Amino acid sequence: LKESEFDADIKRTLTERSYAPDAEFWRVLESELFPALERKDIPAAEKAYATLATAYQAHRKVIDEIVERTNDANAATERRAERNESVYIGAMGTAAIAVLLLVLASAAGVIFGLVRPVVSMTQAMGHIADGDLDTVIPAAGRRDEIGGMAQSVEVFRMGLVEARRLAQRAAD
Repeated sequence: LKESEFDADIKRTLTERSYAPDAEFWRVLESELFPALERKDIPAAEKAYATLATAYQAHRKVIDEIVERTNDANAATERRAERNESVYIGAMGTAAIAVLLLVLASAAGVIFGLVRPVVSMTQAMGHIADGDLDTVIPAAGRRDEIGGMAQSVEVFRMGLVEARRLAQRAAD
């Protein structure tokens, strides 16, 4: 049964099957037992009490059935919730791993696409500053900002090479 059908079935059981013994219990209590007790009619009171006990047992049986069915339904709902929780935890774990891989790929992209070329260029600029004008400028062929920086450093290096050549020529 679907949850709404189950709820309707429980309500129907409660109202239809438990009502008659419940009504009988109260009817016997008010119209037979209490009057018999007031009259001090013990045999009539015992007979009314036996009828009350039967009505109570019939009502109790229906209520116990409802409680058992409700407990079973709750257990089934808990099992479904546990399965759903497992699915959601698995999906969240998969998403977390995917995000981690994306972050790692992005970090690798930054390291290999930006950091390493900048470090290499910084080293080349240090060599040029130390007077090694034969240093090859890395990333000069790139068509991005790193390539633009490399081309500027290459222009600077070529300017120093030309200045050195002119200084040697003037010294000769």
